[in-house]
Amino acid sequence: RASITHPSGDAVPILAIFLAVSPVADGAGLSEVKAEPHPEKRARLALASASEGLTETQSDYEKGDLKSTGTGCTEMLQLVEVAQSAVARWDEE
Repeated sequence: RASITHPSGDAVPILAIFLAVSPVADGAGLSEVKAEPHPEKRARLALASASEGLTETQSDYEKGDLKSTGTGCTEMLQLVEVAQSAVARWDEE
């Protein structure tokens, strides 16, 4: 796996840096994200959706809607897990 060395001495995968600085597509639903056959696109869609979900979940929390806040947190966790799995597959290719 290609990586660079952070000033702290830790190896940072180049793929992680690429994902962090690359523009992402508009968010999509969990089923749409899971249906994306290309790991790179799946990871990007999942992260974009999780980011949008964070904004919505923060708004729900500020309104005192704890049920929607919990649902939003669960969905974001699922999206991040999908992104993590997609990155692992992408990194293997």
